[in-house]
Amino acid sequence: MRRGRKGEPGDSTSPSPEHPAGQRIQAHNRNQYMDGTTDRIRILHTSDWHLGRQLYGRRRTGEFEAFLAWLLNLIEQERIQALLISGDIFDTTTPGSTAQRMYYDFLGKLPKSCHTVIISGNHDSPTLLGASSSLLRHFNIHVVTDAIVDNETLILSDATGKPELGVIAVPFLHDRDIRISQENESLADKDHAYQEAVAQHFLEAERQIIHLTGGRKVPVVCMAHLFTMGAITVEGDGVRDLSVGSLSHVQSSIFPSVADYTALGHLHVPQTVGGQESIRYCGSPIPMGFGEANRRKQVCIVDLSRDDVPTVKSVPVPIFRKLVQLKGDLKHIQDGLSKLEADSHKSESDTYVQGRPTWVEINYDGEEILEDLQQRVDQMTRPLTSVEVVAIRNHRKAQAILRQQEDARTLESLTPQEVFARCMEENGIILSQRKELSAAFDEIYHSILTADEE
Repeated sequence: MRRGRKGEPGDSTSPSPEHPAGQRIQAHNRNQYMDGTTDRIRILHTSDWHLGRQLYGRRRTGEFEAFLAWLLNLIEQERIQALLISGDIFDTTTPGSTAQRMYYDFLGKLPKSCHTVIISGNHDSPTLLGASSSLLRHFNIHVVTDAIVDNETLILSDATGKPELGVIAVPFLHDRDIRISQENESLADKDHAYQEAVAQHFLEAERQIIHLTGGRKVPVVCMAHLFTMGAITVEGDGVRDLSVGSLSHVQSSIFPSVADYTALGHLHVPQTVGGQESIRYCGSPIPMGFGEANRRKQVCIVDLSRDDVPTVKSVPVPIFRKLVQLKGDLKHIQDGLSKLEADSHKSESDTYVQGRPTWVEINYDGEEILEDLQQRVDQMTRPLTSVEVVAIRNHRKAQAILRQQEDARTLESLTPQEVFARCMEENGIILSQRKELSAAFDEIYHSILTADEE
């Protein structure tokens, strides 16, 4: 594997026994800022767009287009100087033409004065994403898809040619990208070796960025797409498990101490890492599934100033389509649908969701087993104009099927008395009557056995 350039012998950036893998380098001149006339640089951190993603087979093109238009406007309004996109641009490694068009249309509309750095995530194809990197570089857009330290470390300069930002941009690291697997490795050995390789990779990138800055007072940001230990996910958020066990779940201590801000991607829930405001996931900009329906989304704006303490502002992303989960019996579901329809007419002035019906996932768990739940829901929604049910989960029916399967497996192992006890329970026989009925059953059962013997 190709490694980053090291400093000359005697240079403070040269590797030494004092800097083993995983040990952080202390940044020098940390109380000073950068060369140039400005006293700050403003960064916008976003990630995990998943362009092209569908929800229960329904396209979400309108939501993605609305988000990208909103983001362009925010970049202009906030006078963003550097845009960091921390991976998972697309939802699959083979995005369709519509998803690719949205991506390139967005890049084409970015202000030329805004630096843009993009890294590939685990959902992206490094080959596809990196194919246009040489062309995009002419438009101040840097795409990093290879695990090569020389390519991952950038110095971005202002219009006068003065360096204003150092970037460590590490794409999603596959195990094969950073080490050679050994024969007969156990999962624990593989996990440990991967952790060590990731730590070494970040350490080399840190050394390289210090070497490139050459002692100039330039702020540094780090970008990465990975899963840190202890981070939060939610059911239905669309995060793909990277591997079995803890592989690919890294310690937060690997992130370079030279970085003033670390912009992470992969997890869709906005959160800081280890309680550090300057190391964080911004999360996905739109809910990837109904499990995130009640979570507000955000992007992060970061100001790096002379006092060397980054100021992070979370900017809420508008809701471009309402996602709602309804759980309960039939009446609760019908009342919920009616309320959603009424509420949608009250908020017709909301320009962000205008023209997009509320999508609903129904989770039926009423006492009655309904074989015709789909037909009943269709009848409820027929008069509705602003609500669309996209999924129905009949938990009661599913439980009945599972119970039947379980009963079929265990019937032979039960005594007749146990079968009768289950029947009374299933039919709701009150406890005060069960003792008398059980006695009667025992008498009848005994008489049958006695008759067989005679």
